[in-house]
Amino acid sequence: MFIESIRDRLRQENALFLFCCGGLLAAVLSYAILTLPWLVPVGMLVGIFGTLFFFGRPTIALTILFTARILLDLMWWVPGSIMGLGLLALFSGGVSALAAILFLVEFRRLERTPSLGAFLIFSLILGINCIQDGQLSTILELSTRLISPPLMLFLIGTFVCRRADIKRLMLFILFASAVAVSVSLYHLVTGQMNQLTLAGYNRLLGGYKNLRNHGMMMMLIVTFAVFWWHQAKSMRMKGLFIGLAVASLSCMYLSYIRTAILALVGFIISYLYFTGQRRLLAGVVLMGSLGLFLSPEMQSRFEDLILVFTISDDPLTNANKLGSGRWGLWTASFWAYLDQPVGRIFLGAGVGNHWELTRLAYNPFVEVQGGQVDTHNDYLYLLYQLGPISLACYLYMQTQVIRIGALLAHHARDPFYRHLGGLAASLSVAAIITNSISNGFVSRTTLGWLFWGIAGLAMAAWRDVQNTPPERSQPALL
Repeated sequence: MFIESIRDRLRQENALFLFCCGGLLAAVLSYAILTLPWLVPVGMLVGIFGTLFFFGRPTIALTILFTARILLDLMWWVPGSIMGLGLLALFSGGVSALAAILFLVEFRRLERTPSLGAFLIFSLILGINCIQDGQLSTILELSTRLISPPLMLFLIGTFVCRRADIKRLMLFILFASAVAVSVSLYHLVTGQMNQLTLAGYNRLLGGYKNLRNHGMMMMLIVTFAVFWWHQAKSMRMKGLFIGLAVASLSCMYLSYIRTAILALVGFIISYLYFTGQRRLLAGVVLMGSLGLFLSPEMQSRFEDLILVFTISDDPLTNANKLGSGRWGLWTASFWAYLDQPVGRIFLGAGVGNHWELTRLAYNPFVEVQGGQVDTHNDYLYLLYQLGPISLACYLYMQTQVIRIGALLAHHARDPFYRHLGGLAASLSVAAIITNSISNGFVSRTTLGWLFWGIAGLAMAAWRDVQNTPPERSQPALL
């Protein structure tokens, strides 16, 4: 009786609390409707219902948000901002806030996820480095860019954990990717390449604001098409995925982004290796080498790789100018980093303060970007802002993705899981290549979401494989 009375009392208090919250919310909405522009109360209602839906149905909500993130990249032109933050930044910030709350509320469910300790250390150091002098909007935008992608590893890996949910998210990503490719093909047909010339090449920008975003997204879509080609049962569906791969590969190539090409090469070699297709791997390496040898255009784009070993005192081949000035930017900014106080070396200079180091460095971009030049290397981007401990945590999380993906690709009996493991491990290899030579999966939020989200799916699939009884994992042949 005593326990039941306490339970009834708690129910009454919860009902009273909810009633008070509802009354307060109704009063705020009424005030907004009567005094503010109509978009404000509409936005408030959407936010309220969206928040309730996110916590009530996190699996479906995360699937929708992933799809929305890919499509919102194509809507960079939509006007309007709040506190200096545009539509994409506001979306990322809002989702990150909800995701962080869900992470804390459901922390016990996340404890089994590999790399959790490394992520907590990374988050702690990021929090310390947010308490720095600087513009609030810049700190909010950059900290969201740093925390939200790896946060998806744990949320996706925990809530999108059934095979049907995993497949649904992968299908949603595929549909959104098809929209992105269609937009790029539209711009190609309508003559966009005649309007943009850079480094002597007419380039395809597609529906994106930034060339590298376009090239890297098309590279990722190629990888998704390769994954789904392995799942297709009929020749018609296989032909459809081949068409998607060819279309996205063409758009990627016409952007002339070298990073995307190198990342795709790393992905293909790794994917064939992890999925056990060794003969095809040898053929691809042979054909790729032959294509590079016979293509003067490709040799011209990658001549810096040769100049690294044949550098001379000739100003035209000076080391500082290699990689469009990257080598000079990296070396000069790194020496500036080492000249800092010990505390800033080990814990980072603070979110956004990497620009202080790149402004001191040689680079050809300063004149056109007013000194706001990123490192063009995501690992240096992390090192300068958050220090070597955070960088080590991030690299550890990436290597765990390779490990789990390789285990899944090798041990799973389900072909869908096997190729998902190969996809996750190979994307981690591609991310390491990209992050080492460009602004990639750390500083570009959509790329980071996709990589860490697929990594989370692979970890959920590996848990499923481990928890499957032997009699279920080895069905009898009929």
